[in-house]
Amino acid sequence: MKSPTRILATVVAATVLTAIAFAQSAQDLRGRTPYIPIGKEPPAQLIVGPPNPQALATGTVLIQYRAENVHIVPVFGPATLKVFPRVGHLHINVDDLPWYWADASDIGTIDIKDLPPGQHTVRIDLMDGNHHLFPGQSKTVTFTVPGTAARSVARVVAATVLKASAVAQGAHDVRGRTPAVEKEPPAQLIVDPPNPKALAIGLVVIQYHAENVHIVPVFGPAALEVFPRVGHVHINVDNLPWHWADANDTSTIGIKDLPPGQHTVRIDLVDGNHQLFPGQSKTVTFTVPGTAAHSD
Repeated sequence: MKSPTRILATVVAATVLTAIAFAQSAQDLRGRTPYIPIGKEPPAQLIVGPPNPQALATGTVLIQYRAENVHIVPVFGPATLKVFPRVGHLHINVDDLPWYWADASDIGTIDIKDLPPGQHTVRIDLMDGNHHLFPGQSKTVTFTVPGTAARSVARVVAATVLKASAVAQGAHDVRGRTPAVEKEPPAQLIVDPPNPKALAIGLVVIQYHAENVHIVPVFGPAALEVFPRVGHVHINVDNLPWHWADANDTSTIGIKDLPPGQHTVRIDLVDGNHQLFPGQSKTVTFTVPGTAAHSD
């Protein structure tokens, strides 16, 4: 008969071996370090899910995606083809319109609102930093927006009073005001006209800046109560009945392949519950030249 001490030792040893077998390293959880090149990376892959059915029932299209072996970052140009790890972004097209928008946020969700009832398609292309499609990495999602979609029309009015526990001194000059203040200044949206050099080749690049709002992917009624104030932008092209949401704070809107002629882009600065900050809707009108040298 085994002694209690020997039995206990056996149990402890088995427990340790089991823990080692199931232990995960940081590399297991995070993947390989990006600081060491591996020679040849595995092929880029785009994984796209169907629209979220609960959101679709209310008229909002939420499509989740994941890019494998590509870091989604707002870095562009021919030199991006030589950096490591591999970088890229998305091009997103709705209903085969002749233009698309670029998304380099890596939020992992495409957000489109107010598409009219009926069948629609969204094409998601995984691109390298020089705007070329990774081979075979274009995915199309087809779905139907129900005619009875219970679209939210509620206007949420919330006033949040934040009591400051201390007043920042010294560092305030470097970092700006502390978010813990009683009342934040009004949100403001500053929008520049399209970059003329990009426009000449058929690429619409519009820079914007949000004052007194942190542009982050934080949503829902509770977002009205956090501090500092958070929000994002809604972007509409040519008064189409739908828009897309941008919460990546790259402060640049990129649209390609708009046909020659006059166009408008409306940028709405909205809170985390998708309500417009008063007066913070800006419309930019411009003309894509008929001789625009569209790049590949």
